[in-house]
Amino acid sequence: MLFAILCLLGLPTQDLLINPGFEAGPRDSDPIGWLLPGILRDAGYSVSVHDGGSAEGAPEGEFYARIESPENPEGFGNLVQTIDARPLRGRIITVTYSARAEGGGRAQPWLRVGLESGAMGFLDNCGDRPVTSSTWDEREISLLVNYDAKSITLGCMLMGEGAAEFDDVRIDVRPIDLDAWAPAPPAELSPEYLERLVELAEASAAVRWFHPSDAAAEVDWHSVIAAGVLALEEVDDPASTAFVLSELFGPIAPTARFSTDGSLRPVPGLEAPEPSSKLRLVHNRHVGLGSAHGGGGVYSSSRDREKLEDATKAGWRMPADPARLQLGDDLHLQLPTTLWGTRREAWPATDEDHQPHLPDGFRFDPADRTTRLAATIDLWTSLDLAYPYFDVVDVDWDTELRPALQAAAQAPATAAALSVLRRLVAKLQDGHGFVSHAADPDSGALPLLFQWSAGVPQVLAVGPAALEAGIEPGDRVVVLDGRPVEERVSELRAEISGATEGWIQYSAMRRLTRGPYGTSAALELVKPDGTRLATDLKYGVEVPEEERPETVTDEGDGRWYVDLTRIDEEAWKRALPDLAEAKHVTFDMRGYPSGVNFQALFPHLSPEPLTSPQWWLPVVTRLGPDGEPVREFTRFPGWNIRPSELQVGGTHTFLTDGRAISYAESCMAIVEAYDLGTIEGARTAGTNGNINILELPGGFRAIFTGMRVLKHDGSQHHGIGIAPDVETR
Repeated sequence: MLFAILCLLGLPTQDLLINPGFEAGPRDSDPIGWLLPGILRDAGYSVSVHDGGSAEGAPEGEFYARIESPENPEGFGNLVQTIDARPLRGRIITVTYSARAEGGGRAQPWLRVGLESGAMGFLDNCGDRPVTSSTWDEREISLLVNYDAKSITLGCMLMGEGAAEFDDVRIDVRPIDLDAWAPAPPAELSPEYLERLVELAEASAAVRWFHPSDAAAEVDWHSVIAAGVLALEEVDDPASTAFVLSELFGPIAPTARFSTDGSLRPVPGLEAPEPSSKLRLVHNRHVGLGSAHGGGGVYSSSRDREKLEDATKAGWRMPADPARLQLGDDLHLQLPTTLWGTRREAWPATDEDHQPHLPDGFRFDPADRTTRLAATIDLWTSLDLAYPYFDVVDVDWDTELRPALQAAAQAPATAAALSVLRRLVAKLQDGHGFVSHAADPDSGALPLLFQWSAGVPQVLAVGPAALEAGIEPGDRVVVLDGRPVEERVSELRAEISGATEGWIQYSAMRRLTRGPYGTSAALELVKPDGTRLATDLKYGVEVPEEERPETVTDEGDGRWYVDLTRIDEEAWKRALPDLAEAKHVTFDMRGYPSGVNFQALFPHLSPEPLTSPQWWLPVVTRLGPDGEPVREFTRFPGWNIRPSELQVGGTHTFLTDGRAISYAESCMAIVEAYDLGTIEGARTAGTNGNINILELPGGFRAIFTGMRVLKHDGSQHHGIGIAPDVETR
């Protein structure tokens, strides 16, 4: 009863935690009530409790916890405590931490919700706001506790090398305001609502990417889309849809016109003003898709401003000649894709208050149906603009939106929402394509490595725990958690975006080992002699490696082996004198050569200058007559590699397979184009080019290939890759 009263009054409920301020004093191991997992202690992390200098400010008698990393740490330090979430269901909780850091470390408080289903719910690890200062600073994490929440785990995390100190962890609980926003539960979309959401997606894509107003460049588009999703739910006819969209987009694009008949509606103020030296025609220009992450800075979204004479010569559509788009059977959009302006502004000016209005307390949450629908629309519209291979892959992108929206609306948890978005990206057949989330429940790995062989997963490598359970390389997995393993592989393949079968198989085998950290998988295997083995394995952090020779191996008689996926540049330089005297060198490119730069590798493999394959950036500035983005391509500078006097001797063989993707394929393309050796193995992933990264509503993140890559002779690479001269398994 006391607990319930405290919740209703919104008062602090410190008794939810054991030793929240670490005041129980030091002890030899972990602070009372808190745990440093043994696997982290084994990795060299340590925790201690100190008095004096705490966040409360008392010189003595006040305590704080300190986490320290080993030198060159792998992973992170983590001090955790778990509480029962069931009494907090339907409540809003706010957890406050005090933290500070030293030695380059980052202090990151975090909180995770575990659901009754075993899946992960809410997660916030302060990755976007770590504490890096040496003075005490506070961080807050707030959430509405799910009605199917089972546990809440909160912790104090050290990222990087150094130390992090934590103190004064507080939990405040308050009831939800019944008149305020609450996450919308999963529900099927009516056919009418589904069509309105498709119209919203098409309208937001047109305004966002092609209307060059000041507001369109500044507005929070995630909130715009979410507001549209909410506003259209109760709309039941085209005229009302046109009105709602006009209200939604009016502050952003005041010259846009929605109608049910498609008639041209003249808009005052779009006629050409008096010519002057300051007059400019303003239009959007997308080189790929501008992003704060990824792409090495090669992608950008901007507003270009052309002088009138230049715009006329270039054939730009004038503001008074808007694009006319049919969004649905009875809904049309008239949208200027250029505006008049100067070097600093575009006309007509938009209101300062152009941010959409969302319900009080609204926040993007994967548990919320509106969030999932907004994420799906954002992903679809972004890829519709910037994916460079629609003319190569066999996909009707327009038809993929409806089933994705329907599935997103009914997704019961973050894991299901992830699956929806991954299945959408998989339609693009893009080996880089993937969607992630910090709350992905598959955070652990079995101590196994699989390869696809004769239609089933075969064990390629085992860790100690698997070996102890009797599993050996060569065993075949036939049942996973009571289901035929081919059913699980089929589900995984539907979520894997890949341009070649080799990449899809490799990715499926890698994903097959993933599951919720700390839980167990029930496996049934068949050994080479036909006997069966049933065992359980835990999902942890141990991932065994495929058995290969040493990174640089002298095989005798002038023959050498070099694993380009493991060697670094220092080891490469040390090996060069021996390799120069070699009769034959086998280079292993079955994977990703992250340790050797192309300028360190290729000068020693050819006495002639070399160049990279062709890289082309998509440039989108206009809408076509059908309302689709018009893509043009501009050549991006490639590699020019000058030879070195020191050459690797003898003949060369390059091993490769479906794991070789992106940079690995740029390297293998050079091998193929200049015939630098015999290529053995299997076809590469057929996916190359710098990635683009999208931050989606609800904490989802998508990556995709943003650049078109062609072979040296200008022929297609995507979906084809580098074929071996000698095919082997």
